Amino acid sequence: MAEVIDLDYSGKEPKVENVIAAVDCGVVVNPDSARNMGEGGIIDGIGNAFYGSLSFENGVPSSNNFDGYRMIRMREAPKHIDIHFVENNEDPTGLGEPLFPPVFAALSNALYKATGKRSYDQPLLPNQSILGEGTLRRLKSNRGLFYVSWKIKRLLLRFRSILGARH
Repeated sequence: MAEVIDLDYSGKEPKVENVIAAVDCGVVVNPDSARNMGEGGIIDGIGNAFYGSLSFENGVPSSNNFDGYRMIRMREAPKHIDIHFVENNEDPTGLGEPLFPPVFAALSNALYKATGKRSYDQPLLPNQSILGEGTLRRLKSNRGLFYVSWKIKRLLLRFRSILGARH
């Protein structure tokens, strides 16, 4: 798995604009369904990384309903998600969650690049010590491309022309 996140942090809160992902999952039997599953995993990962939290009191969850649980909204989802599947003859593997975990590392790295501060806690967005008023540094273009190579770094070589065009 490999993901590239285009994060716009020129406003008050960061916004994930575009995501490019590469997946080596064997033969893709149903490309439309596979793409939908990947997009869902990425969007869910962004929502969980930015807003997801679960607190406990005396070993019991503090919330027992979703009325107070912050989830990602449609307007907060990336405008574009581009998923590339590595073509091979390997047996198909699962696509239920593989694109979910890399989002956390990619967003953490992007926010570190934007703020100069590491966050080791979740949720990433409400952490005021990281994203408090006026703490976001503007880099030369107010945009950045950040990636995490989860499993296969060589997959990103295929994106060289895409990445070069967006820098």
